[in-house]
Amino acid sequence: MLLFGLGVGLCFMPLNMIIIASLPPQDAGTGAGVLQTVQRLGGSLGLAILVTVFTAAGGDQQGRTGSSAAEPLAHGVANAFVAGTVFAAVALLVALFVLRRAE
Repeated sequence: MLLFGLGVGLCFMPLNMIIIASLPPQDAGTGAGVLQTVQRLGGSLGLAILVTVFTAAGGDQQGRTGSSAAEPLAHGVANAFVAGTVFAAVALLVALFVLRRAE
């Protein structure tokens, strides 16, 4: 949790500054609103997708399948981590190859 908090703190503030500074002054308010909306929706949508992957993998079937309670949970969590890793890899590829470099 400490590393997560540190990473978010070191990521979001510079990212917000870079995005808003690259906008014309008359569009700064609109850009800031869109940025905040995308950040909130992205987190909610990402969490919803990871929970769906967890559930589809049987992570919510603890004790119902006759196996030990830990097996379905571990399988669901493992699949959710794989999906999260795929999200991160795609985001890295987009950042490297799609987004234009700052001038």
